[in-house]
Amino acid sequence: MTTSFNFPIFSAVVYGLLLVLVLSGRKVARRGEINKDFLSYDVMQSLKGFSAVCVLLHHISQNKAMEAAGELSVFSPIGFIFVGIFFFCSGYGLLYSLDTKENYLEGFFKRRVLPILLAYITMSLIYDLWKSFLPSGKDFTPVQWVLSAVGIVLANDQGWFPYVIIIMYLAFYFVFKNVKSRGKAFGIMFAVVAVQWALYLFLRHFAWWAGPKDWWKDFNVLFGPATPWWKKLLALPFEGEWWVNSTIMLPVGMVFAQYRENVIGWFQKNYWPKFALLLILTLGANILGIFCLNNIGYWGEFAETPDNSVLPRFITLMAQQIQVVLSVGFVFVLMMKYCFTNKVAKFFGTITLEFYLMQRIALNTLTIIVDEGGAIEAELLVNRLRLFAYGAAVFAGVLFLAIVFKYINEKDLEAINRPRNK
Repeated sequence: MTTSFNFPIFSAVVYGLLLVLVLSGRKVARRGEINKDFLSYDVMQSLKGFSAVCVLLHHISQNKAMEAAGELSVFSPIGFIFVGIFFFCSGYGLLYSLDTKENYLEGFFKRRVLPILLAYITMSLIYDLWKSFLPSGKDFTPVQWVLSAVGIVLANDQGWFPYVIIIMYLAFYFVFKNVKSRGKAFGIMFAVVAVQWALYLFLRHFAWWAGPKDWWKDFNVLFGPATPWWKKLLALPFEGEWWVNSTIMLPVGMVFAQYRENVIGWFQKNYWPKFALLLILTLGANILGIFCLNNIGYWGEFAETPDNSVLPRFITLMAQQIQVVLSVGFVFVLMMKYCFTNKVAKFFGTITLEFYLMQRIALNTLTIIVDEGGAIEAELLVNRLRLFAYGAAVFAGVLFLAIVFKYINEKDLEAINRPRNK
């Protein structure tokens, strides 16, 4: 029998390293002052690097063995908040650049959209190649291979972020190029987010609408070989709440960039009472969001009494909107007094997209460490050394793949941008 023990060694190491990361290179504002550079490029890069690591920890915590053993459980329900930080930084950066850089929208597609689009297509090809070596690869139809290879459907079920950020970047370009009123422009950007909410609320998690009434309630039909791939679970874009539960932070970041001096000035006066109030509101929003997630939820179609109605999903989604807005807002208000920047965090900040897109390969391939013969044994759920080995191997694997992927992306961009001889 496998020797096991209950001390959560992986969680302890991770929390300790994260603490070291946020304490290294810290900047603490003096009494009555705020950090002048809490919105600087270096601080933002460090924050994005920290968030990228936390997104991976969120995905590791969703492994069945990790989940059963309670490792990294704090990350399980809040991964979307760290993604919200990415959207906020993107929205802030877009509007700040528009206001401070001359002719910023000229060449916007080539400068901001093309690198993400190329990375997305390259990722899709890599994942199609990876899947071709898996036993499940034989079940993929030629049409599915082609659609996933070109990125119309997801080859990587965690690869939704570039899909959505490209939509938001294109919306930003066309809106701010043609709409002069900032208020109207912001309203349209929020409307673009709301359209994506509506799309998810209709699509839910699979093509429930494409068949006889309630056909999907029979698992043998939903997952059966007679059902075409596009009708099954998470096959099409916007099937899944993670597509939409953090996107609101991009237009929120734009609004903050527009009114940043007013917001900063308001918080600077009597900072600590306002900070305390925001802390209480943020804790309350997280309690509400997690309660709704666990007790109302997004997955009613698979409950004991299946409920495919929109209302439970809408309630949970709105609760999470409050949760992500207040949580990300709290992070930036905290950074007015306490922020950090260091080489490690900034390094991860330079590979955030690659680090995110390569996670699924390592997460799935390395489950052999905690999964024997496709069935996780009960005794392995508390074998903390094995869980530690899995977590550490996934982190190292994702880091390696991200560095290689970034190199490929840079070479692709160089080839496209290389001047052509006439």
